[in-house]
Amino acid sequence: MLDEFGFCLKALSTPKVIAAMDKTQLGTLIMKLGAANSKATLNVYNEIIKKPGSLQALKALNCCVEAYKYAIFSFEMVSSELVKDP
Repeated sequence: MLDEFGFCLKALSTPKVIAAMDKTQLGTLIMKLGAANSKATLNVYNEIIKKPGSLQALKALNCCVEAYKYAIFSFEMVSSELVKDP
């Protein structure tokens, strides 16, 4: 719980977030942060997949990859919708 609080505090303390003029800009920045973090995690999973491992582990990792792809798509979609229709 404290790690999550620290992460949120750090994320909300960036210069772009502090300069946000309204809730729409803040929401857009948060969605972009979510997408960026998801992309970083997806890259880690893709690197792990390249290493030798069991078929079971590969299947599980591929499920995670698909979930993160969907998360990235969702974050980006919400971000673009906020910009289109504040």
